[in-house]
This record gives sequence, C-alpha cells and structure tokens, in this order.
Amino acid sequence: MKGILLMIFLCFLAAAGFSQRSIYEMTVTGFDARSYPLSTVQGRTVMIFLLPATATADDSAFLVRVDSITLGHAGSLQTIAVPSLEDGYGGDSTHSLLNWCRSALDTSIVVSQPLYTHKSSGNLQDGLFQWLTKVSGNTHFDDEVAGACQIYFVDGSGGLYGVFDPGARFSNKALNKVL
Repeated sequence: MKGILLMIFLCFLAAAGFSQRSIYEMTVTGFDARSYPLSTVQGRTVMIFLLPATATADDSAFLVRVDSITLGHAGSLQTIAVPSLEDGYGGDSTHSLLNWCRSALDTSIVVSQPLYTHKSSGNLQDGLFQWLTKVSGNTHFDDEVAGACQIYFVDGSGGLYGVFDPGARFSNKALNKVL
C-alpha cells in the first residue's frame, strides 16, 4: 500500500511540474553541425523563430525585421532560427532555402538543423519545441505551432513569456515591451 501511495505521490509531483526540464539543459544542433548549449545564453533573452519556407517578398521582409531586432539588441538577445520539417523543410529545396535565409541573417543568429516542431508530430517533436508548446515544459503556454514565422521569447531566467503568431504585426512599442 505504501508503494502505491508513493507512486501516486510521485506521479502527482511530475504532473505538477516538479520534474520539468529547464530550457538551459537543452542543446541546439546548428545547420553547421556545431552544438549550441542553451546554458551559454542564460541571463539573456532568447528569441526562437521558425524560418519561412518560401522566398517571397513578405518572407524577406520578415527576415530583415528579425535581423534588425537581433542587431538592435546585441549583447542582450540570442536569436535562434529553426527550419521546421512540417512547414516545408526536409525536401530537395532545403539547402537552397537555408542558404537564402542565411544570407539575410546576421552570423550571430544560430540556424538549427531542420526539426519536427509541431505537437501533431507526436514523439518526433523536438525536445525544445515540446518545451515551447507544452505547459508541462514551460509552465505557461500550451499551444500548437501555428507555422513558419512564429516567434517565441524566453527571458533571462528561462521563462517563456511571449509568443507571436505568424503574420502578427508587432510594432516597435509592442516589441520593446516584450524585449
């Protein structure tokens, strides 16, 4: 009986979030095959966004905006760009799309390997995106990824505090408030 009660108590603790994994325990593998431990950016704001999977004028404008934000907050912001397998990466055009995106972004922006980002991918969903999309990880948001150009903001203490859906018009005032 004690064993059953202990098991129930441990399950309760896990469900309550006491066994959560910190974002700073994770590592991003870059498209350049280098490892980028997120522990190295602890104390800084982290902006994680899904790369556009098309080379349209709107997508170019989005990349220019992200690049400008990154450069405008150099030293206090780390930006991570993620090609999403569900949103168009992983096929024959992946390399040319990533080269196009890379050419528009500052070298300080980490571009990851293509990842499964959506909850609908089940067990294939990358651990970082499990953390970003599930309240059991980030303790605040529990939403499916809306698609390419979605942006997540993590504060310096590792808390997810902002999500901009694709197509969101973020003014300088709103952005400065988030940053």
